[in-house]
Amino acid sequence: MERRILVIDDNAVTAKLTEASLRREGHVVIIVNCGAAARKVLARETVDLILMDIQLRDATGIALIKQIRSRPQTSNVPVLVLTAETSLSIANSTRDSGANGYLVKPCPLAALIKRVEELLFDAA
Repeated sequence: MERRILVIDDNAVTAKLTEASLRREGHVVIIVNCGAAARKVLARETVDLILMDIQLRDATGIALIKQIRSRPQTSNVPVLVLTAETSLSIANSTRDSGANGYLVKPCPLAALIKRVEELLFDAA
């Protein structure tokens, strides 16, 4: 089934690789590179999953996750964090802010796809 996935990542290479992998699985992918663009997309479109970096040039991922969770339209959308941050405190902060999962870059594409599919299945 075709699902809409919002990818929020300011690293263009990572975003394009992620997009290609998700499209091969049959998903529609929307890519933005900052928190402001993500908020605009989420204000006008419905997505089935948000895949995001935690370090964005204009916002912290933690703050953005909290904003996503505070909006009725997005409060139940699964959020998967994909980041180079390996700190246990960052992982805990993402979970506490409402993220549904946390993967560390570089992440094998098979593991990323598996986790995305699990979250989409759980949300259905």
